[in-house]
Amino acid sequence: MTRSNANTFLIFLFFSHGLLYFFRPEDLHNLDSPIKWIKYLIVFVAIVVNIKSIKRNRFYEFVVFSVLTILLLIFSHSFSYLGGDLLLSRLLSYLAPFSVMLISDQIDKLNLKKTAIYVCIIAIVAAFYEYYFNRGMFKIYDYSTRGGFIRAVSIFINPNNASLFLTFAIIYLNEVIVVRNYKEFLLKWSLLFLNLFVIILTSSKTPFFLLAIYFILVFLRSSYLDKKTTKLFRYFIISCFFVTPIAFFIVLNMNFGSVGELREWDMATGEIRYNETVDYFHRLDADFLTPNYYSLDITYDISFLQLWSDFSFLGLLLFVIFLVIKYFKKVKRSSYIIKLALFLLILSSFSVQIYFIWPSAYIFWYLIYSNRGVKLKVNKNFNPKPI
Repeated sequence: MTRSNANTFLIFLFFSHGLLYFFRPEDLHNLDSPIKWIKYLIVFVAIVVNIKSIKRNRFYEFVVFSVLTILLLIFSHSFSYLGGDLLLSRLLSYLAPFSVMLISDQIDKLNLKKTAIYVCIIAIVAAFYEYYFNRGMFKIYDYSTRGGFIRAVSIFINPNNASLFLTFAIIYLNEVIVVRNYKEFLLKWSLLFLNLFVIILTSSKTPFFLLAIYFILVFLRSSYLDKKTTKLFRYFIISCFFVTPIAFFIVLNMNFGSVGELREWDMATGEIRYNETVDYFHRLDADFLTPNYYSLDITYDISFLQLWSDFSFLGLLLFVIFLVIKYFKKVKRSSYIIKLALFLLILSSFSVQIYFIWPSAYIFWYLIYSNRGVKLKVNKNFNPKPI
């Protein structure tokens, strides 16, 4: 097996190993479950496989980041709370995703189209089985007795993870699958529609905001490149393909067979995020710099509140500066799809947790350090301007 094939196989295992939770659903949020350690093992093996090709400056950067992470975590919390499995778990949650930067150059060299297709197929089949044939198997997301609905998890631990992954899978597959015959047309649009269908089953709202931005940019990009009515009409039809089922399900609040209704499409989630933010800033009166000094196990849905909580305001400020610098470097030199994906992922962090959650955190750090990005197969006149 060549190193390229080994890397591709490891990436496939990395994104699909959540299927094991279907055999042990009680371990979904069990921190002591051996399944939780599989992603760390896969990343470690990938680093070992590629150890000879890792750039020295990347290794130094990883060491500096790791030391800074540990120091900020110690600075931000009382020593009485810095011990045992909780500290190790939190450190691994941040450092393991960051370690992807060591092998981002090797990932750049891979063609991951087939891998993305296979993972999406597994995720779709798993979601349908979970939602229609084993209703409520992940009890923590079974709201049938409280709200009359169930949120699909698929192979990604929680509904938000699943919906985010499938959102970026839609964007990626829409860009890289070039339709040249009816088989490719059927493959592409079947995958896109089924991915969208599973996103609806997760009852997560953030993906629709991200997809709306994406298709607006697709429309504007096509308008910039080609003023012909036929091409604009084609993208309009593509947009309608996604918007129509969403609108249909929202308006009718459809009952899918006998499995119960979907979560209501209201602003309740937004109110929860707003109240969480307001409560957080109220607590800042006690300690603006280190608001969770006496607790390490508090988690927040909004990513930047979590960073503030874990690493103090100083850590949050350093991260924001780092993010701004890295993103503007991306604008100058990276491919359109990498810039767009990173931009949308950062936007999602204002609604959901992404910076230490599998798999979004790993995708985030790959996008930050990717030097090549996705090579698009498009027409010769395609020359998009930086976003």
